[in-house]
Amino acid sequence: MSVSLPAKLALGTLAGGATAAGGALAYKEISKPKVKEKKSIVTLIKDSRKDKRLMTKSNGGSEDHWKKGWKAYLDSKRNIWGLSEWKDSPVDTDPAPTSFMNKCESVSREEVVDESDERYVAILNYCTRDTLVSDLISETKGKTLLVKDTNNPSTNSDWLKVWGDYKTKNNGASTDEWDIGSWTSNKDQNNVPVAFMDKCEEKSKVKAHRLDQPEYLKVLEYCTK
Repeated sequence: MSVSLPAKLALGTLAGGATAAGGALAYKEISKPKVKEKKSIVTLIKDSRKDKRLMTKSNGGSEDHWKKGWKAYLDSKRNIWGLSEWKDSPVDTDPAPTSFMNKCESVSREEVVDESDERYVAILNYCTRDTLVSDLISETKGKTLLVKDTNNPSTNSDWLKVWGDYKTKNNGASTDEWDIGSWTSNKDQNNVPVAFMDKCEEKSKVKAHRLDQPEYLKVLEYCTK
């Protein structure tokens, strides 16, 4: 059956209108602003600030990093969390009150869009510390940082092994890599010198946040089991 010209024109108009309408809808979908996915503040810090760690709540808030965070909060001159322990004249030695540590913990779980949120900024400024070598070691699968053992320096097999490795690496040198002191006599010792264990502890507290940093790699080599 043949279709008359007016009918053809009408059908074309309808088809064109449908195409135009479909295109308009598609354009609206494409042009819609994308909604950013929210993340908890602690997750956002973990993902974007490898150089920082959220501080873990302690019993007395007397650790240096908690004292520093509490003082920074007071120095801001803005009691944004409405804490009753607020005061205008902070002291470096003041421990962080429990209410402050609780707030750090609870706010860090809240979800935000990005780093511009003032809650994120507050947590970053007041409730985080620098990432340390010891943090990276604790996150390294199959490795544990050795704990100083002054009671059994001659029988602790874990310490004896790394001490042997250290001596081998520094064999023939007039001074050792970490300068633990008295190398001319220490290099011939079978017992692990306390100075070496102290140096491991000291080096584990150095700032580091990348797995390719020598600060991390040396402690991993000489101070872990």
